[in-house]
Amino acid sequence: AKDWHAKEGPERLQSACANVEDYKALSAKIIKRPVPDKVEGEQWKAAATAMNDASTALGAYCASGNAGNVTSGLTALHDRFHDLVKLVAHK
Repeated sequence: AKDWHAKEGPERLQSACANVEDYKALSAKIIKRPVPDKVEGEQWKAAATAMNDASTALGAYCASGNAGNVTSGLTALHDRFHDLVKLVAHK
């Protein structure tokens, strides 16, 4: 949240890249956790895997040094997070 909601600019992207290992670790933990009650297991697994993939992609974008790619990667990670939130909110 702190990176997504930060003021747009180079500092935001630098912070996102500095935090990419945390994003990867957190998304990996979500995959291993039990599926929340009243959430369809396959939907949860797909959404959690997509978030994990997005965090890995963000790491690759950070390594590229291309600000546009990093912005796109952070946006994708944020969107995949909200996909999980929507599943829980609808339970």
